[in-house]
Amino acid sequence: KGTIKRADNLRVVTASQHRLDLNPNITLQDTLCPIGEMVLYRGKEMHVSGWADRFLFTREQLGTLVGSLSGGEQARIQIASLMLQPADILLLDEPTNDLDIPTLEVLEEALLDFPGAILLITHDRFMLDRIATEYLALDGKGTAKEFAGFEQWQEWLKQKPTVKSSLSKSESAKVRQKSVPVKLSYKLQREFDGMESAIARAESEVERAELIVNDVAVISDHSKHAEACAAAAKAHEAVRILYNRWAALEALQN
Repeated sequence: KGTIKRADNLRVVTASQHRLDLNPNITLQDTLCPIGEMVLYRGKEMHVSGWADRFLFTREQLGTLVGSLSGGEQARIQIASLMLQPADILLLDEPTNDLDIPTLEVLEEALLDFPGAILLITHDRFMLDRIATEYLALDGKGTAKEFAGFEQWQEWLKQKPTVKSSLSKSESAKVRQKSVPVKLSYKLQREFDGMESAIARAESEVERAELIVNDVAVISDHSKHAEACAAAAKAHEAVRILYNRWAALEALQN
């Protein structure tokens, strides 16, 4: 157990991977701005249409019922509503889950524009690289260490000593015996050897998927564009899974 020391009047806003349900029976405008036509963002008033535009909504969509919007559009509404809440600190738990590419980009831009502190918990390396300025690694034993970047943390893991100098010879021998790198099975070794080419193919698929997303003919067709965004998100997820698997196989050998 630990303690928390809060500054006076500290405003903390949280958002989890389990997003709050939106009211499907009210309009986009009423969701973003329940009263009047102006929203308040960082102490300044902005017309609701201008705020909606920042999250890829057109003026014509303001009168659309939330329930008739796509899942990606509803996720953008939640991001837009989140950013309107007065906050000094944002606590975000896996905010990128199930988001399509346009919504991911909107979320990243919104977080980059946020003037306060952000505590971000995510498996999304792409978002970490863009958003995070400091990494906090938890060891599972009640302590943590700060790092400037993900690569610095990985390097620290490789160099972290596995045996304390105060151990007896017999204890040291036991630990050394346990820390001998594991020889992968034939099947796992073949999988490990093929990871780089598998990742290269998956990243090529991401590039292909994003070309389709940005195709003018696809953008003009709402249904096709939604399908293309979903396919691109799936391609990104495949790359993430491959990188995690590669790291897991590499860890078995170290």
